[in-house]
Amino acid sequence: MKRSLLPLLAAALLGAAAAGPALAQSASNGQMLFTTTLVPGKQSCNNSACHGSIPANPLNRIANGTSASNIKGIIVTNTQMNFLQGKLTDAQLNDLAAYIGQQLGRTPSYLPTTPEPAPSISPGSLSFTSQSLGTTSAAQTFSVNNSVGAGAALVLKSIALTTGSDFAVSGGTCAVGTSLAAGTACSVTVTFKPTLAGTRSATLTVGHNGATGSSTATLSGTGADNSPAVTLSPTTLTFSQTVGAASDPLRVTLGNSGTAALTVNTLTVSGAQASEFTIASSSTCKAAGSVAAGSNCFVDISFKPTATGARAASLAIGHSASSSGSTVTLSGTGTANAQPGLALDAIVLDLGAQGLATTGAARTATVTNNGQADLKISKVSASGTNAADIVLGGTCAAATVAPAATCTVTVALKPSALGPRAASVDIASNAPGGTASLSVGGVGIAIASPELTLSQPAIGFGQVSMGTTSIPRSVTLANTGSAALQIASIVSSSTEFKATHDCAASLAPGAGCKLTVTYSPVADNAAETVTITSNAFSSPNSVVLTGLGTTAVLPVLAWSGNTNTLQFASTEVGKTATGAPLTLVNNGPGPVTVSSIGTSGAQAENFSVGGGTCVGGVTLAANASCTVIVSFVPDVAGVRSAVLLVASSGSNPPEVALSGSGVAGSTGGGGGTTPDPGGGGGTTPPGGGGGTTPPDNGGGTPATGTLAVTPTALDYRSIAIRTGDRSEPLTVRIANSSATTATISAVTTTAGFIVSSGSAADACPGVPWTLAAGKSCTVTVVFAPGTGGAMHGTLKVTSAAGQTTEVPLSAQAETPSTNEGAGALDARWLALLLLATAALQLRRRSVPMNSASLIPVSKELP
Repeated sequence: MKRSLLPLLAAALLGAAAAGPALAQSASNGQMLFTTTLVPGKQSCNNSACHGSIPANPLNRIANGTSASNIKGIIVTNTQMNFLQGKLTDAQLNDLAAYIGQQLGRTPSYLPTTPEPAPSISPGSLSFTSQSLGTTSAAQTFSVNNSVGAGAALVLKSIALTTGSDFAVSGGTCAVGTSLAAGTACSVTVTFKPTLAGTRSATLTVGHNGATGSSTATLSGTGADNSPAVTLSPTTLTFSQTVGAASDPLRVTLGNSGTAALTVNTLTVSGAQASEFTIASSSTCKAAGSVAAGSNCFVDISFKPTATGARAASLAIGHSASSSGSTVTLSGTGTANAQPGLALDAIVLDLGAQGLATTGAARTATVTNNGQADLKISKVSASGTNAADIVLGGTCAAATVAPAATCTVTVALKPSALGPRAASVDIASNAPGGTASLSVGGVGIAIASPELTLSQPAIGFGQVSMGTTSIPRSVTLANTGSAALQIASIVSSSTEFKATHDCAASLAPGAGCKLTVTYSPVADNAAETVTITSNAFSSPNSVVLTGLGTTAVLPVLAWSGNTNTLQFASTEVGKTATGAPLTLVNNGPGPVTVSSIGTSGAQAENFSVGGGTCVGGVTLAANASCTVIVSFVPDVAGVRSAVLLVASSGSNPPEVALSGSGVAGSTGGGGGTTPDPGGGGGTTPPGGGGGTTPPDNGGGTPATGTLAVTPTALDYRSIAIRTGDRSEPLTVRIANSSATTATISAVTTTAGFIVSSGSAADACPGVPWTLAAGKSCTVTVVFAPGTGGAMHGTLKVTSAAGQTTEVPLSAQAETPSTNEGAGALDARWLALLLLATAALQLRRRSVPMNSASLIPVSKELP
């Protein structure tokens, strides 16, 4: 009777041999055990330092191994073989004796063994397709087997799934106490009922009388949340306006982050002074209107006070995502005389790393007068620990800014010493809030250095017919460092992927170039790389390339008019611009299914696909077409770019380059918090234009409420953060614990830590802002070390009344020892590569699937 090699081989590779049934001894199994490393890091038996190959050179009394009993005893008594204790069953020791005896021409002797069953579960895993939340899938079946040739009956002792999982045993012929003779099997059926969206998993464990005591199989499935989900930003609008005059509108953005259309039922303003707050006709959220998944609408509110002092109301938005709807707090201050206002579009600027005694690239903060009188800025100055390292510029110094107009403050770093550098930029003016502060910081480094950044670290070509060449796909290389980037070579690892580029041998700081790749498959699938060698610390950098070759003639998708660019007009930050519809045509032959359409690239989050007839899952007959509508919602001022990608069952169309410019708004443009142009974690406060003009409390005196900050300390030391990386944000809540309104004039942190408004619904706006009595809002703090080792800092919250509350910050940074950088593959991209490999394995099994890119696009239609 022949012993199965599969369970023994699997056990050997895992370094833990599993007991098998009592069958005739197998010299071939013994050879496998003799030549395989059974314990990781240890030597195999045939290593030349142990026994060596036999019979050519039988070392170290190998002849004793013809007795299984001798082997078992020597494992215990010989210190060089102790690591094998418990790793081999008596049956496997017998196999070793059989092999050694065969090789030496001697008669082996064996240990007595007990006949055992040979259990297994097939298949080893089951996968359920996407299932709506709260619904039960069709049942699938596992088979519990006692293999042919087993030495005893298999008796089942338990059948269980992972506790608390979304999977359940729904039937089958297996039961506790079932006895399976050799060569027989029973079944276990299971179902999937997801409670949460996303990937769900569990393990089926069948306990039995086999040598291992139990056998397992895995289950997986995907929960699909087919419902709308609301995002609302901001949740508070604060106005300051002269009595009898109407303010410019402030904006609230209602987003649908779910997977089904959101119905807006009602829009209602109520409260003590509801008549003074008006929904403007420019609003796109309408009662009985609908917001598509992944899209948004906005409500513009204007304020016209009828009396001086505090005025209050609320905006209630009834919708289909929640029976209670959503609420926006409306607060305003009526003033007797027109007052200036000062709003910053950021509360922090990250000045980056800069070489000693050299001036880095300037970062810009925009100051907006959101009041009704001229804003007179008397002074712009730097203060704090490293104020001497700050270089100021811009148009705000000694400027008079008319209502709704703006000026700029530019800040650059010229470090005088190594390490973190931190300061505050103070803007003194006649605004009721007085002086506004901007937290700035950077890192002094020994020399200027280049940094190579890739717009995306992977390109997936999907299916391409063999004998043809794919459409070109491109990646942008940029030097985001402070010294020239010297490019030595750009090389593809395979002739299937042809790489061309327009990169010069030297790229100046801020410069970029384009790498273009085409795919000409000669095999079923391919996974290769383009390697970029340079003088950047991260070198060599890689772009992962994947594709699937097919012998089928694929239908060809193309953009009508050969469109390859879509440029948006300059758009106010936080507002939405909609591009002209793009037409996607199936040129055949045969039908094609469009699986998804989305954006990818440097600022993919600034562009969204919503509307049109090209929805995910649509099938186009030959020569049929559908439309795609792309929207642009800039999160900061400046040029934003991305690409539009299509995934389908055919030959995908060329990517469409998306571009647009965000411009600062005069009174805010809605939208949530977004990174500042310096990339340092600064925020554009809710409302786009930033903070609000604090009330003058009747006499021009700033509000003086008392601030409370929680938690009282932040500790990042349990988070492994390397220099150059950033931690997950930790949240701090700022509350007004008094009975009077409070004005927050500054929120600053020590270098190495970055504070921003964050993206929560109750995020604080830009400084200065006011908090009504008993109200609170949140900021987030990120640990972004420039050097390794222990770091300590302080988050300071300062009120206009002079109260300063400090939150100690503690962290530990690790200096990276691996060759990682802006373009290197980190753990996230390695995970994506593994997913891509798994996808390719599925393709080998003829599962019909295709994607425009194996990296996740930022936004997709459901």
